[in-house]
Amino acid sequence: MRLMRAFELLELNRARVLDDLARLHDKLLALPGFTIQTKRVAFQDTLKQFSRWLAANKRYLDRDPLAQWTPIPRGPKTRSRRALLPDEMARSVLAMGRLDEHYGRRPQRCLMVVLLVAGPRIGALVSRDVEHLDVRASRIHLGANVGKKRRGQAALDPATLAELLEHLEGRREGPLLLSARGARQSPDRVRDHVREAVSLGFVDELWPEDEEPQLDLAMLVSLALLRGRLPKLAGNPKLVKPETRKVQAELEERVFGIAARLRPEWERRMTGVDVHAFRKTHRSWAQAHGVPPVLTDKQLGHADPGDDTVARALAGSETGRRHYLDLSSELFDASRSAQAVRGMLDEALARVAAKSLLARS
Repeated sequence: MRLMRAFELLELNRARVLDDLARLHDKLLALPGFTIQTKRVAFQDTLKQFSRWLAANKRYLDRDPLAQWTPIPRGPKTRSRRALLPDEMARSVLAMGRLDEHYGRRPQRCLMVVLLVAGPRIGALVSRDVEHLDVRASRIHLGANVGKKRRGQAALDPATLAELLEHLEGRREGPLLLSARGARQSPDRVRDHVREAVSLGFVDELWPEDEEPQLDLAMLVSLALLRGRLPKLAGNPKLVKPETRKVQAELEERVFGIAARLRPEWERRMTGVDVHAFRKTHRSWAQAHGVPPVLTDKQLGHADPGDDTVARALAGSETGRRHYLDLSSELFDASRSAQAVRGMLDEALARVAAKSLLARS
C-alpha cells in the first residue's frame, strides 16, 4: 500500500526513473502535506526496500540505484530554540491529553511531563526500561555519560513520580515509557507527537473570537497548519454521496479559512519550539524560580555554564566549575530544580484550565 502511494505521489512509472537519485530526492523533499517522519518511513524506506528487492531478484535492475540514498535529515543540526512560557507548556500538556483521547492511543501526556521536569535528552529517555526508575530516590537512571555529555540526575518531584507510576500500570519490565502502540518509543515519533500537541495548544490560544470554540474543529485547523491538508474520508471514494462531498468541501473551506488567519502568529510561535527546547525551558523556569544554576546543571547534565553570569559568579569560572565542584555530592540536590519546574507547570495548568477549550469536558 505504501509502495503504491509512493509511486502515485512521486510519479514513478518505470524502474529506470530510480536511477535519477537527485531528482527523486528533491521530489520527495518537496512533497507537501507530510511530516519528515512520514517521508522517511512511508516513502524513502519503502522505495529503498523495493529497489533492493528488484536488484536482488534481477527484476528490471542489475544493481540497487538507491543504495547510496542517505536518510532524509530532520533539519539543520544547529537551530535556535526558545523556551516555552508556562501557559504555553500547560496548553501543550492539555493538548497531548486531548490527542490521546481523540486517537484512542496509550496516553503520551506522561512522556511530555517527564521530558520537561526531568529534562533528559530524548535518546537517553526512550532507551530506559522500568528497572531504571529508582522509586526510592525518585529519579531515572539515564546510564553512563557519553563523551562530554553528562546524563544528568533526572530527579522527579512527587507529583511527576506518581504520574509515571500510574503510567506503568504495575509493569516491572519493558520500556519505561510506552509508545502510543505499547512498544518502545521512537525519538522521531516522540518529536512528531510533541509537535502536534504544541501546535494544538497554540491553536487553542489563538482561536478567533468570532468562531465558536469546537475541539474537533481546532484539531483539524492544527493539522491543516502542520501538514497543509486534511485527512481523507474513509471508505471507497467512488461510493461517497454528493451530499457528503458538499459537506466535506464546506468543512475544508472553513478549516483552511481559520488556518489562514492563524498562520502568521502560529508560525512565529512554532519557530524554535520542539522536543529539544524542553531542556532550555526547564533551565529558564528553574532560574526564574531562583534555583541555583549548579543544581539545574546537575539535573540536566550540562557540562559547563556557558555564558550564564550567575553561574560564573557561583562557580568562579568555567574551569573552576568543571574541576572544583563535585556535582555528585549530596550537598547539591537536583530535585529542587524538578520541584520548581513542576510547581510552575501546575500553576499554569490551573490558570489555563479556566479559559482553555482543551480543559473542557
